[in-house]
Amino acid sequence: MAIGKPSYKRSVRLRELYIQEISKALPSLKDPGLKSGFLTITDLELSKDMKTARVYYSLLGSARDREMAQKALERSVHFIRSQVLAKLRMKIIPRLIFSYDDTAAEAQKIETVLNKIKAEESGEQGPEENQASEQLDSLATRRPPRRRRRRQ
Repeated sequence: MAIGKPSYKRSVRLRELYIQEISKALPSLKDPGLKSGFLTITDLELSKDMKTARVYYSLLGSARDREMAQKALERSVHFIRSQVLAKLRMKIIPRLIFSYDDTAAEAQKIETVLNKIKAEESGEQGPEENQASEQLDSLATRRPPRRRRRRQ
């Protein structure tokens, strides 16, 4: 490793740069679908060939606001890319795909399950606690909960 060279990859630097520039381009959008709710870019995944970027966003608002924002972002992709291209002057700007980031909703579900478990006063696990811990496990692994077979 040469002295003075950064120890991180180019893709990591580009990821941060793209997040910053896309965030700057969003306020200039005039689409009415983005007027309701508060839109924030939360993350960006860059493909290995750096030609596709999945942009994750969160939105404070209802499910309808989220649906309207998704459609507005899909309509505005070309404008956002042109803004990023003008600022960065790079040869290739990745194709942008916007996806809703449901991390906050999942965290709220986990918090609810944890509070339910904590609220139980008895030291023995009852059926409600067992079910709550199974829900927590399924949320953590993002797999559907397993169903128990009935004994006959």
